[in-house]
Amino acid sequence: VTENKEEKTIDSTAPIAQSVTRTEGERIFATPLARKIAADKGYDLADIVGSGGNGRITRRDVDRHIPQIKTIGSSPVVTGEGLDGMRKVIAQRMHQSLQQSAQLTLHRKANITNLLAFRKDLKAKAGDNLSRSALSINTLLIKAVSLALKDKPEMNASYNGVEHVTHESVHMGVAVAVDDGLVVPVVKNVDTKSLSQIGADFVAVTSQAIDGTLSGELYSGSTFTITNLGSAGIEYFTPILNTPELGILGVGGTSSKLVFNDEKEIVEISELPLSLTFDHQVIDGSPAAEFLAQIVYYLENPYLLVV
Repeated sequence: VTENKEEKTIDSTAPIAQSVTRTEGERIFATPLARKIAADKGYDLADIVGSGGNGRITRRDVDRHIPQIKTIGSSPVVTGEGLDGMRKVIAQRMHQSLQQSAQLTLHRKANITNLLAFRKDLKAKAGDNLSRSALSINTLLIKAVSLALKDKPEMNASYNGVEHVTHESVHMGVAVAVDDGLVVPVVKNVDTKSLSQIGADFVAVTSQAIDGTLSGELYSGSTFTITNLGSAGIEYFTPILNTPELGILGVGGTSSKLVFNDEKEIVEISELPLSLTFDHQVIDGSPAAEFLAQIVYYLENPYLLVV
């Protein structure tokens, strides 16, 4: 009777890490309910410390159990084991990013109809005086994000688990696919540069990163990162932080749709999907949403990009 009462008791104690040593072949005592719950959760009864009589495992013991990380042989599993070169480095960096931060991703679309018209108008008026790279979507995105970072400086920051630093300058990391993986070259001081300067620097660092001639110093020091999968036909995704940065913007492919305008007329608009991943340890959802809205604001009001 006492045991049944114990089985029905709801224990509010938080789960705790446990360790138990058993001899080979030792009989494990556990209540039927404890056995069922352990089986449902995939727990090995041999790993659970029993608090009942004769070390019997109860429901409470199963509820409080925290499974320990398994090892292969006597050595712990090493991230990136079995991979070579850049692939191993990427595996370690991605795993480290997810382990050291609390990542959350917000999604929304920007109406870039005016942005595309702005590009067309500027090309017609400037002609050969304006390079193609100055008006590329990537260049315009970098400019819009840099302006938003100046408006919301809490996003232009880093946190390594020990130190939280807000950066004065904006150094934009740009994810680039190469033959054997992914690299993130950096366009420095984008907050002080014109569209032409940003475009020229973007082309320079990305082309050098692809052919392997980029200087090592331009692979570090970014304060925010942009990754664009639009050319692959991707709409939304959840980019992983380039830690210790607090934010990374994922960009999808442009799409068109028909909507009603203010005069109730059907018009075609172009939309750009955006995915903002941020570190919830430092940034809450509301300010992150405001930052993403600020990026959208600049993309939807493109003449502000040249003010």
